This record gives sequence, structure tokens and C-alpha cells, in this order.
Amino acid sequence: MTPEPDARDRAVHDTLVAALRPFGQVAEVRLEWSEPARTWFTVVTPHAAGAAPLTVGVEDDDLLLVTVGSTTGEIAGPTDRLEWLTPLAAAVFAGRSREAGRSGQHARIEHEDGSRETISRGPGWPGMWLAATRHAPYGPRATD
Repeated sequence: MTPEPDARDRAVHDTLVAALRPFGQVAEVRLEWSEPARTWFTVVTPHAAGAAPLTVGVEDDDLLLVTVGSTTGEIAGPTDRLEWLTPLAAAVFAGRSREAGRSGQHARIEHEDGSRETISRGPGWPGMWLAATRHAPYGPRATD
């Protein structure tokens, strides 16, 4: 039997919906249960070709499972996960994410303030970002 999403799952979902709102109706957002992970994920699927899908789930109390495009990583212990997640989601929705390596081994997200965040599975190598795939934006923001 599939459990109901708990408050953490709904908080992640609401955070992603709020971050997407300035872009308009440019993606589908749904809560999806993963039996193998035994976790609820919020799945954001963009309508725009070349835009990176974003998937976020909560595992335990201090671990987020985040997938940007094809790259999945575990993000442990941000002090306030929802405050951390909001700018990351906004950057992905704005098209400020890139992936390098086979099958999305590394994702780099560039925040509005110029800082960068990397999600990776394995070690990087010199020059890997020179051949990275840049993701398209979900759509124009209402503020642009």
C-alpha cells in the first residue's frame, strides 16, 4: 500500500511550485511515489525542448535526493532545505544549468548572484565543462 505524502513531501512540492510560478504555465508538476526508493518525489517536467527536468525527494530528515536533467545527487543537511531549494530550482527553471560527462555525471547550477553549485556522481576531470550541455530555460519569467 502506498503511503500518503507527509508534511516534508508537501513542503518540497509547494516550494517547487512557488519557484516555478514567475515563469507561468511552462511545466507539469506532480507528486510521484517511487516504490524502490520508498519515497515521494516532486517531479517537474518542462514543456520547452532542451530544458532540464527537476526531481526532488526527501529521504530521512536531512537528505534531499535531487535530479537535474540526468544527474542525480544526494544533498545532505542544508540548514534550511527549502531556503536552499528555492534558488536552485529558480536557476534550473531559468536555464542556468549544465551537464557534463556520460549519462549526466555532473550538473552545474549557476545562481542569480553568480555563485555555482555542482551535483556530481564521481570525480571530475580537467576541461569537462568546456563540452557541457547547457539546458534551455523553461520559459520567460513574468518579471523579464
